[in-house]
Amino acid sequence: MNLRRTAATLALTMLGGLLASGVSTPHPAAAAPGDPTPDWVGSWGAAPMAGQDNGCTDCTIRNLIQVSNGGSQVRVTFSNRFGNGPLRIGAATVARPATSTTAHVVSGTMRTLRFGGEEEVVIPAGATATSDPAELVVEDSGRLLVTTFTPGYTTPMTVHDIGSQTSFFTRGRDASHDESAGAFPERTDDRHFVTRVDVLDDAVGTVVTFGDSITDGVGSTINLNTRYPDFLVTRLKSSQAQAGLVNSGISGNRVLADGTGERALARFDRDVLDVPGVRSVIILEGINDIMNSPNGTDVAPLLAGLQEMVDRAHAEGLRVVLGTLTPFQGWGAWTPEREASRLAVNTWIRAHDGVEGIADFDAALRDPAAQSRMLPVLDSGDHLHPGDAGYAVMADAVPLDALLELPAPQAQVEFTEHPAELVSVVAGGEVTLRATAQASQGEVSYQWQRRGVGTDWVDVSGATQAALTLRGVDPPQGGEQYRVLASAAGATAISSIATIVVRAPTTVQSQVRLRLTAARVGKTPVAWIRASAAGSVRIVARHGKARVIRVARINKGATRRVRLPRTLTRRTGKLVVQVRLTPTSRTVLPALSTLTMVVRR
Repeated sequence: MNLRRTAATLALTMLGGLLASGVSTPHPAAAAPGDPTPDWVGSWGAAPMAGQDNGCTDCTIRNLIQVSNGGSQVRVTFSNRFGNGPLRIGAATVARPATSTTAHVVSGTMRTLRFGGEEEVVIPAGATATSDPAELVVEDSGRLLVTTFTPGYTTPMTVHDIGSQTSFFTRGRDASHDESAGAFPERTDDRHFVTRVDVLDDAVGTVVTFGDSITDGVGSTINLNTRYPDFLVTRLKSSQAQAGLVNSGISGNRVLADGTGERALARFDRDVLDVPGVRSVIILEGINDIMNSPNGTDVAPLLAGLQEMVDRAHAEGLRVVLGTLTPFQGWGAWTPEREASRLAVNTWIRAHDGVEGIADFDAALRDPAAQSRMLPVLDSGDHLHPGDAGYAVMADAVPLDALLELPAPQAQVEFTEHPAELVSVVAGGEVTLRATAQASQGEVSYQWQRRGVGTDWVDVSGATQAALTLRGVDPPQGGEQYRVLASAAGATAISSIATIVVRAPTTVQSQVRLRLTAARVGKTPVAWIRASAAGSVRIVARHGKARVIRVARINKGATRRVRLPRTLTRRTGKLVVQVRLTPTSRTVLPALSTLTMVVRR
């Protein structure tokens, strides 16, 4: 990846998109060029993907979300896309949470949401409802609690599965206006009903990230907002690109066939083109088509589907960035034939001259020594989904100037030498990162920055020269990233990113294997875990609304038997079990394994 970025002030027109209150299927409306008046932009999204019958009668659900752009007013869209009958929302509120992981409301921030002036709304099956604007100031990357009370629940709840964020609910009463966290004793990782939050802001518009589980953020740390679109929000802000971002990823999504969520071609209008203020879209789809029937390794229909989405976006005036498909050898579905198909799709994407930009996610993530695999330090452990460090690298591979038209600054700074992109260093040793820049006017000054796994960029104290020497590098520093900002005459350029890979004879990638037995209705399921290293394992099992966490110790080469509660097999359906190994030794890397089974009678 050769990333050259110049931070500059945006000079873009704004796009409108005021949605009508009540039940609607809104489309954005363009504002006059140069209009500085605040307008509605999409600031958060969770694409609807399934109907879930969780048996929660008279349920109050409090969704915790983090917006991209702040604003002076908010409005919320609720969906009954997968309901089989009318959905009544008897009360809905929006508020600011006291912390990033709580249902507790900051006093004085609770706002009642209304629909055409009314506090209740009935949403027909398949429809959506957007609230009236609510006066609530929210900051950039600020958090909100969106709460719904659905009395007389009779229809499957429209959800977005795998939200990577804990939300809250209670049964049998209206707690929509309750400010206490104690009012919501139960937890869920799913997003219920709420599919988008818009803010009134002077942003230039919205970027939509459209894709499958890798866009959705599977493999990222729960509650930390470390998906690649989250890191991209930080990049947009640091470059002064005041654009909102809506994540429209669905785990398991395909371009050509329905499955986990509607196929990409069927949902593209709703989840991309109908987003208020949408300016551009990043499309990362296709790996699930290659891994599944009916098309599999026949890439011709897949390429036609990708091109159709490009054409539909361009017809609405959007800028398009195509993302290359990421490596996945080591995942159970990988075969040499599917790898050849992935490479064929990537060749087509890289040669595409009809889009505004290419995000080469494949080049950013792959192991230079084994290019069909993900670099271990960027891997979540399942060999398909990146971890936090991998998602950060993906965000850095997105060309911002392809998403938004950045004007050239009066002064220019350009790097003539970048730090190496992958820096291998022996544990306990030292390494020097080097960069050189030149400016069209003025003297160049440097500032090195560091980012750990799942953290934001911070300045390295005293690192203000063109070279940075790191000493005493040890295995926990694996995955840390460094970059340098070069500034002159008010202009700033940002170097490509160096990712530290610590190598030592004893540093190895651990393995953890998971097997599940007795996954039948009424039986006690048992997880059998075998690990290649001693350490602790964290088991997370989820079936519908039931979620269970177990932690256990395990010895190297041993098989650990963990009994799971029968609440997970109370009825038929999908049972997902994930086990994460944290080795005792600091020279052994963690591992992750996920197993999905269907509970049968």
